[in-house]
Amino acid sequence: MFRLKELREEKGISLDRLSMDLNVNKSTLSRIENGLREPKQSFIEDCSNYFDVSTDYLLGKTDIKNPNQVVKSLNPIFSKRLRELIKEKGIVLNILSERLEISTDLLSKYENNIISPKSDDIVKLAHYFDVTTDYLLGTTLVRNHIDTVAAHKANPHKDLPEEAQEQLNDYIEFLMNKYKK
Repeated sequence: MFRLKELREEKGISLDRLSMDLNVNKSTLSRIENGLREPKQSFIEDCSNYFDVSTDYLLGKTDIKNPNQVVKSLNPIFSKRLRELIKEKGIVLNILSERLEISTDLLSKYENNIISPKSDDIVKLAHYFDVTTDYLLGTTLVRNHIDTVAAHKANPHKDLPEEAQEQLNDYIEFLMNKYKK
């Protein structure tokens, strides 16, 4: 029992995407997934590295995905949002890698929730996709800075005096009018 399809679906990776990432023909992957072809040892090792699981797990010899892995990303929302933004933008990892000067391997690990992203990379990704770092990290549903300001308008800081709250509302109104599309 080779767990390729299970892992691919669990990570939300299409057969086309996996074919591209592993540089393996799509039909070959399909035959391996459906048990019609035995995978080569080099392919098993590539899959093990790609999904960050042990070869024993891939081959169905154990249910422990990676006995050596101590720390896994604690933010699956980041990975999910990164995948969504990549899909929305219609960009492939190797092009994104070149544009942001982040290795394709590292981007793949971020995208598949294998490791936590470096803070510099979070900033680069947020800037590239024109979203806030808070959105990318999952601490807000608001995608961009202008919406963030507008979201706070409905609930000004209650510790401010009434005059300051009015000035804050006026300033927010000014900014909203200035940046209208």
